[in-house]
Amino acid sequence: MQNTLNRLDPLIARMLLIRQMPTPLVKQEDSEKAQQAFSFALLFSGVRCILMYVVLPFILPLIGLAGNFSIWIDIAINLVAIGAIFYSLRRFWQTGYERRWQYLPVALVALFVLIAFIGLDIATLI
Repeated sequence: MQNTLNRLDPLIARMLLIRQMPTPLVKQEDSEKAQQAFSFALLFSGVRCILMYVVLPFILPLIGLAGNFSIWIDIAINLVAIGAIFYSLRRFWQTGYERRWQYLPVALVALFVLIAFIGLDIATLI
């Protein structure tokens, strides 16, 4: 299994627009940077959920801001979330982070859901 994953590493790296794969020996600071990228993505995900499921649907109408305004905010937040996921995936592959293959399926599902949300928001606008 590890052999297959090692052969797939360059393919995933190309998809993530990484030009050079890391050396097999990963520095501790690179591993810490990968952890920071992952922590940022998780933190942003939490803030995004609070905004999208608490602030936008309940607080904005209370202060008189509703309608298409919140949809545009949703789209912007989802685009930033997609960027954060892409950034953390790139950082994992650039540093050769040992748990990158465990994070990949989670990231792909999250990307699919975010793209679906953007599609639903755009359909609401049309």
